[in-house]
Amino acid sequence: MKVPAAHPQPFSKPLREIARIIAERESDEVCVARLIQYLDARGVPLPPSRREAET
Repeated sequence: MKVPAAHPQPFSKPLREIARIIAERESDEVCVARLIQYLDARGVPLPPSRREAET
């Protein structure tokens, strides 16, 4: 059975970027701050408690 070639998915690039942020983390605190910045810059709604934790 031949498997069709995979087509890039619309979420592939953001997930790779998130994986890179996690892989390059200096500490958990820095990693979470970078993830919050990344998501916030892309308009992803975050609970207020996560935004407050960043400051």
